[in-house]
Amino acid sequence: MKRIAIIVSSQNGQTEKIAAGMAEQLRRKGVESDVFNLTKGQQPTKDQVAQYEGFIVGAPIHQGEFPVDILDWAWENGPAMAELPTALFTVSFNAADRRHRARATDDKMLRRFMKETDMRPRFVGTFAGALAYTKYSFFKKSVMQGMAASVGLPTNTMKDFELTNWFDVFEFSEAFQSQNMASKSAAVNRLQWTPEPLWPMSLQQAA
Repeated sequence: MKRIAIIVSSQNGQTEKIAAGMAEQLRRKGVESDVFNLTKGQQPTKDQVAQYEGFIVGAPIHQGEFPVDILDWAWENGPAMAELPTALFTVSFNAADRRHRARATDDKMLRRFMKETDMRPRFVGTFAGALAYTKYSFFKKSVMQGMAASVGLPTNTMKDFELTNWFDVFEFSEAFQSQNMASKSAAVNRLQWTPEPLWPMSLQQAA
């Protein structure tokens, strides 16, 4: 792969920051990456999509839901991604929860995104985002503070706190760049399934 696209939806900025970190890591490995944040109205043209050699899709989770823009983009561009190297990552508060049941929820949300978009990524990852207290509404700030307290995370609402484990992010990027199917990020290992193209060949050829 010489150039890929990283497509994200990012309201508070952390998912986009993670994407930028991936892009820098991949650049050091010889893979150029263009980051598009759908929330800012950024997205590749159809001609650009056809020229990329791989895709990474990043979806934040807010109150148990994915943003509609990233779901729509993944669905609409399924044929273009079907036979290329692809990866999916989610960003959520839940990923910072160290309890075992939280990992099951992470995997459930990955599967949900795949079901709703028919995306079949070769690699998957889940990363903690940030507690952006200063950017939240009063109600959301109160809710997030309570949730943070329940799992031992920072509760000072006068500050923002980054929860992202960058080692995990770079490990995910490395696995994607090298297409290491033995890595823990490979969907076949994490979700126990083989990622095969779902789109009919007729649709792939028409894309």
